[in-house]
Amino acid sequence: MNKFIKTPFACMQKFTVAVLYVVFFIVAGCEQKTPDEEPIIPQEEDFCSFVNAENIDKTIPFVDEFLIGLTNDLDDEQKLQALAAWLKALPCIIDADVLCQSCIESEPPISEIVISFDESGETKEFILDISMGNPLKAENYRVYEEPEEEFCSFVNAENIDKTIPFIDEFLSGLTNDMDDEQKLQALAAWLKALPCIIDATILCQSCNETDPPTSEILISFDKSGINKELILIIATSNLLKVVGYSKEIPFTVFRLSNCAYPMIPGILIINSHEEYKKHVYCVYEHPVVDFSEHTLLLAHGTLLFPPTEIVPVTSFLEVSSEKYILNLKARTRSWAISILTPKLTNEVTITINVQNY
Repeated sequence: MNKFIKTPFACMQKFTVAVLYVVFFIVAGCEQKTPDEEPIIPQEEDFCSFVNAENIDKTIPFVDEFLIGLTNDLDDEQKLQALAAWLKALPCIIDADVLCQSCIESEPPISEIVISFDESGETKEFILDISMGNPLKAENYRVYEEPEEEFCSFVNAENIDKTIPFIDEFLSGLTNDMDDEQKLQALAAWLKALPCIIDATILCQSCNETDPPTSEILISFDKSGINKELILIIATSNLLKVVGYSKEIPFTVFRLSNCAYPMIPGILIINSHEEYKKHVYCVYEHPVVDFSEHTLLLAHGTLLFPPTEIVPVTSFLEVSSEKYILNLKARTRSWAISILTPKLTNEVTITINVQNY
């Protein structure tokens, strides 16, 4: 038989081989994933299955997937509203509302969405914390408490700085027909009514000459059986706002006898022997300072002529890890101070508040 003549059997073999190649490449193509392949969109049923199984923390990836899919032309407020609406539309969610935007100070700030759902016939409420970065990202869930209860839970857990958003929210809700004094009194009364606060007293109104001026409220509360006191600093501007809580920092008056230092605006922070000798001139030896544990603070009044008054420092307050207030009393603008404090960094901001008497 001529070898170039194709038999039916030979044709069938080639056809079978061709089919096998096609099937192989189809199967291989289905199994391979490319780096640019789109992720599977989470299904609403999956979200609700975790909620119904009391594993709500496992819904965070679904929330993040929704946030990533939002368009860039939406601002942060619109994205939070869109997320709340999406959550509210889920069959397992009773309600979802934006509680506050960027109300918890962190880096980036945190917003809160309160979510309610049914769990075995009982309505449960959680707060979903949203990190306001780019893109927005779900951080965690936590049990929702009424504002007063949550305020006190932070106080009892010794996280009093986290109560600041609650105070700002209270202040923002006061009516515009109230003057600053009435607003401060209303705030003090609200604080005093909280079960975790023993007392709240206005120390002074606009008494700190900062920009804007600040007022002070003394707050006392129980801490492990000990009466603890902190000063709440309120910025007195168009809208009263919390600057922070302060705590008193110990200090020692440091006499620089037979020494002089330059008149500079603000305050001079000295943290080393090199800086000490550079800025302070002494007729004899420099008084000894242990800079491993202390910082030397030097400041002058706006006028310098003999005799310069060595004024009393009434308090040194820490408002935050980077902000301090130095309170002192002086009869004239010709004054000087030199004090030793626990170790500070050169990057801190210290506001001098001079009270004349």
